[in-house]
Amino acid sequence: MRIMIESASMKDLDQLCEIETECFGKEALTKKQIAQLLMDYNSISLLVRSDGNVVGFVIGRVHVEGEALAGHILTLDVLTAQRGRGLGRRLLQELESIFEKKCITESYLEA
Repeated sequence: MRIMIESASMKDLDQLCEIETECFGKEALTKKQIAQLLMDYNSISLLVRSDGNVVGFVIGRVHVEGEALAGHILTLDVLTAQRGRGLGRRLLQELESIFEKKCITESYLEA
């Protein structure tokens, strides 16, 4: 199986919404919210493909907290059938690596 992590964009919106709904049901971000995050300059959106199919994604946002930059992980989603393969961990590691390159030393996950 070939696994690839890449930037997500508006062309991926419908797939991301389907995954978000499967993962979070009634608590899922709306299509409008995901679209706004995908277009937000301060957001970082990554997806993971397995054999060419989008099977998960993560969206984080950079913001100022006090006098420093902080990373806020807004959503982390992996399709139920793809869980247990370390895909969520890989998405988080990639996002944290991007945060580090932006000199962000602290990040937190949406509760």
